[in-house]
Amino acid sequence: ERGISLERSGLFKISSQSIRAMETGAEESIKVFVRVRPAAREGDTCVEVPSESTITLLNKADPRSFTFDQVVGQDATQESIFSSVGKAVIENCLQGYNGTIFAYGQTGSGKTFTMM
Repeated sequence: ERGISLERSGLFKISSQSIRAMETGAEESIKVFVRVRPAAREGDTCVEVPSESTITLLNKADPRSFTFDQVVGQDATQESIFSSVGKAVIENCLQGYNGTIFAYGQTGSGKTFTMM
């Protein structure tokens, strides 16, 4: 279930064409990354990151898990986000290919902070 908006997290859609994809004639690849921003108060969280590609919404009645290309938890640094999300897109752009990083999320979820 890709493309959902998660409360207190930012959702990032990344589109870039790698050199290999261009050489083989493959289409653009769209990757979806989720970054869980740190909770405003200790212990006040509604999500869990059980793996690098899964996020679980913690509601009492029915916890639900969703799979994405990559999920990063509250302890992620700006440098690690750039390395996994932005670096390949920027390198491809410098070689003349188009690339887009699209940040999506509710107001105050950390989109601008993540992009800076």
